[in-house]
Amino acid sequence: MRGHHECCGPHDTFVGNTRRDGDHPSFLRGKGLKTVRIGLVAYDIEGKPLPDYYAPIFIDKAESENHNSIMMERTFGPNWRRY
Repeated sequence: MRGHHECCGPHDTFVGNTRRDGDHPSFLRGKGLKTVRIGLVAYDIEGKPLPDYYAPIFIDKAESENHNSIMMERTFGPNWRRY
């Protein structure tokens, strides 16, 4: 999704917004994602800028499957199964 994020490059994938003071980017890096980066302006689903304490998170498309697995495990636990 490139949508409203002007700084999003051709190999970047938007994976969500986070609080700037939160630990989600470091959590993802700790799980082995090497391309996690924070963008400048976060937008809501209608394209309106969110308050400055939110930031978009991007990863390289090559890490998308790893990101999906990390988030599924975080959501459903270590024994989740992909069917």
